Amino acid sequence: MKYEESIKRLEDILKEIESKDVDLEKMLKLFDEANLVASKCQQELKKAKSKIKTVLEKNGKIELSDF
Repeated sequence: MKYEESIKRLEDILKEIESKDVDLEKMLKLFDEANLVASKCQQELKKAKSKIKTVLEKNGKIELSDF
């Protein structure tokens, strides 16, 4: 799943959890799925930050700024 798709899935999960039609068991399953998807998003962001850092170092820049 691509990063953008993961973000969309997180939004969908949130909408479903916020609806009043979800029982506790389903809500817990959605919560677990959201944690997995969020973890994958964090990993993708770390990879992207690492690539940006590499590109900056290749261009002779030593200073890194927050993204």
